[in-house]
Amino acid sequence: MKRSSSLSTRKSRRPKVLAAPFAPAAFEISGLHIPVVTFLGRFIADGWEFTHPATGEHRDKRTAAKLKAMGAKPGWSDLVLISPAGLFHGLEFKRQGTGRLSAEQKAFRNRAQARGWPIAVVATIDGAIAVFSHWGCLTHGAWTGGLA
Repeated sequence: MKRSSSLSTRKSRRPKVLAAPFAPAAFEISGLHIPVVTFLGRFIADGWEFTHPATGEHRDKRTAAKLKAMGAKPGWSDLVLISPAGLFHGLEFKRQGTGRLSAEQKAFRNRAQARGWPIAVVATIDGAIAVFSHWGCLTHGAWTGGLA
């Protein structure tokens, strides 16, 4: 008797779709975002809080609809910081040279600025550190590369 193979020769009803773990643009942004957050986590001043509202990456339609139903809104900053006084600060990451704000991001930036909320767009780690120094959210011992 012939042993059956674990590989089937039957055609599957649904083809498997393999997705790359990161689109090139997403990889570039995460390559900036993750080191910036690591730095901030190490050097954030007492009383400050931060988070990343994970709404910017590609999602399948079902997940996107669920997030929208849960209150996720387009245009919000990639990194949200709250000062000890309770003031919102938003940091947006863009690719150097080619990154542009979407219409939703521009609208959010305008609403935030009208409320007096600091909003910044950065394309480099040094740019993010300079913004953090300006906002006063870093400890005095933070290395700022001479930017502070």
